[in-house]
Amino acid sequence: MRHTRRVRASPARLKGCDVSRLSGILEDLSRESRYTLCMDTVEMCRPVATNEALVRELLDRVADKWTLLVIEALEPGEPVRFTRLKEVVGGVSQKMLTKTLRQLERDGLVTRRVHPVIPPHVDYTLTAMGRDLSEAVCGMWTWVETNARTVEMSRRAFEARLVDEHAHR
Repeated sequence: MRHTRRVRASPARLKGCDVSRLSGILEDLSRESRYTLCMDTVEMCRPVATNEALVRELLDRVADKWTLLVIEALEPGEPVRFTRLKEVVGGVSQKMLTKTLRQLERDGLVTRRVHPVIPPHVDYTLTAMGRDLSEAVCGMWTWVETNARTVEMSRRAFEARLVDEHAHR
């Protein structure tokens, strides 16, 4: 598995650069196997992540608020159009929903299907791996529903202790 970091060269960053020199540098970089040239980016490949780093990265991804809500919205298994997904998730911007869906598609959790019609019709479904994750997320939702009142009581007790400690100083 290769992990890449994309570096975009914006016009502002290139202002005043000798374009022929930059082109030569990019050609030299592309000859090395660890660099890949794209039209507007230079991808610098880093070594394969360790299991620990990959686990952390995946946990960060799946524990994200929008990821959890998108997975919940896609759970029934039927394809869901982008606009409907935006309505069901609620409060998410188009940009954030697009980013979340792309990340989920990249990780193999979501399938994106574009229908060849005008205007474009795009829908999303969970893959088998996405459904497995959905089951795990379901357990987390159940835990939250079961323990929400207890957590709220703990928060109130904690805040009351803080007020008492502050008052006794």
